[in-house]
Amino acid sequence: MTGRPKIGCVVLLAISCLLACGGTADAQNVVLTGSAWPPWETAHAMDELGLSPGVTYELRGYGDSIALFKVGRADAILINLYDYLALCRDKEIAEETVVILITDHSEGGDMVITRPEITNVADLKGKRVGLDVQSVSLYMLHLALEQEGLQLNNVDLARIKAEHVDKAFERSQSLSAIVGWNPYVSQAIKKGGRKLVDSTAFPGKIVDVMIVRRSSLNENRQIYKDFLEAWFEARRSPEVLAKMAELNGVDVEEFNIWLADAVIFDTAEDSLAAMAKVQAEIEHIDRFFAENREAVPDSIRKHFVPREYGGTLLDASLLEEMVD
Repeated sequence: MTGRPKIGCVVLLAISCLLACGGTADAQNVVLTGSAWPPWETAHAMDELGLSPGVTYELRGYGDSIALFKVGRADAILINLYDYLALCRDKEIAEETVVILITDHSEGGDMVITRPEITNVADLKGKRVGLDVQSVSLYMLHLALEQEGLQLNNVDLARIKAEHVDKAFERSQSLSAIVGWNPYVSQAIKKGGRKLVDSTAFPGKIVDVMIVRRSSLNENRQIYKDFLEAWFEARRSPEVLAKMAELNGVDVEEFNIWLADAVIFDTAEDSLAAMAKVQAEIEHIDRFFAENREAVPDSIRKHFVPREYGGTLLDASLLEEMVD
């Protein structure tokens, strides 16, 4: 999941005016928000190239995109499954939202970066680790520590926004490690950080999805279906790939390296097959929230409770229609 350009003041002013009036960025379109995880840059490029009619894409920082969706200023969001399930501790959010697409799962893009003297996960015990504690990075760290018989409360967690972890690692020698995703952590590696462990060690655990409000899906079903069809076409388009690279200030070759950090589901058939398998990971993450309340900082402890809403969080019907 990646860094992004800052939105211009004029755009911010326009959005502020619209929000003050209770509207979205385009009253005619559904609003999809997301951040710059490389596979999700597909939506960004589609928006820039005019390939997503009926959908307005709002590019934000990762936490900001979640906040935008949470307060109802977006109809849909590209989000990590872990972070979606964190939102679903709120019964109302769980009841009114659903996953309609599995975009990818991380295959090396999420990682723990350490100082050179840290040579194994056990060395992190008692050390200060910087990460966005309100993101999937917390779950990534948990998975790494769990393999060594450690818990989150065996390290000193430093709260840092996802977009800033590499800068914090460079500036603060008190941090023995950071957790994040590319390209947020790429500069830390280039400047001498050690990649201690990455998501290849946990295949299928760091899953990325698109969720929508059920009411918006009911009202705009054809728009979402058209978007998904355009999404899969865009995933195979050299023009879209070139635009994704351009938007991130790199060439296509380097952007392809970033994309290689994930297993991307490029067809409706592949995404549908992934959705059939994701329920097991939902149950695993739900257990994590239910069982680790005492191991996390007070600031996020309210999320570490069992999920009240017991209904399904998955809706494969659009993908099924596309496959049929």
